[in-house]
Amino acid sequence: MALTRPTDRRTRLDPEVFRLPVQKLRDGYYTDAAQTPKEHDRCGSNLIAPMLLCTLAGNFVVRSLLRARGPVAGLGVALGSVALSVELFAWSERKRERPLARAFRRPGFEMQRMFATREPTPEQLEVGRAALAEILRLEVPGLGAH
Repeated sequence: MALTRPTDRRTRLDPEVFRLPVQKLRDGYYTDAAQTPKEHDRCGSNLIAPMLLCTLAGNFVVRSLLRARGPVAGLGVALGSVALSVELFAWSERKRERPLARAFRRPGFEMQRMFATREPTPEQLEVGRAALAEILRLEVPGLGAH
């Protein structure tokens, strides 16, 4: 297996991928990872509570009200629950300032805060800073090691 240099055209990323993050770096949006909250809006944990609620509601409707049973009914509830949860997640991203959207994301934030994530160590932060500087040096001409 042949290794390629990071600057090889085949391994370079499309510069458009970096447009918004690079502009945010230039504007000083990212200051220091140590100051960034560990809880994140787009974490998959934000889907757990909605999926549970949608599954419970779906099972109630399908099994109790419609009296449907069997694997097809279960599959329908599962697919419908996932689809509805993802749509609610997308809605909460678009309407993030609304109280209902914040309430929708709160269980996921609490799961992240209590169980899923921990603060990075100083060594991990240093590795992350070095990796970002190297990626920017190689992939974003003119930005340098910000």
